[in-house]
Amino acid sequence: ESKPRLIPGAEHYPQTADILKAEQDRLAEKYQLSQASIQTLWTLQGTMIEEILDSLPDFSTDLLPGTNIPRQYVLWTINHEWVETIGDLVERRLMLIFDETLQAATLQALAECLVETGKLEAAQIPATLEIYQAHLTKFYGKRIL
Repeated sequence: ESKPRLIPGAEHYPQTADILKAEQDRLAEKYQLSQASIQTLWTLQGTMIEEILDSLPDFSTDLLPGTNIPRQYVLWTINHEWVETIGDLVERRLMLIFDETLQAATLQALAECLVETGKLEAAQIPATLEIYQAHLTKFYGKRIL
């Protein structure tokens, strides 16, 4: 039965707002990330975020342009969360579709991450971004800055 089973990231979830803040402060200190970055990652992964960040070799605090998301977390997501396209990242895994100021630089960096992980050929980046930006406009009324 799945009813009593916790959703991933809910294990040992802080019981109060004060405990949650203390945990996020601890993680921000541990990984040298801003509170905004930790809160973004917490929203995406909950209590699993520490295990994920610990699994990254030579963790870097470099962020995806225009976001609070570490670039290495994006690479981890591509490799572990069944990502195949830029749409998988923006609309499902990173939830950037809700970002009011989604930038062209962010999409470019995501495409480069897809290239780095073997999901996209570098030569396909311009066409992929053009098609995806048209998709965002048509289905979400979203303009890329």
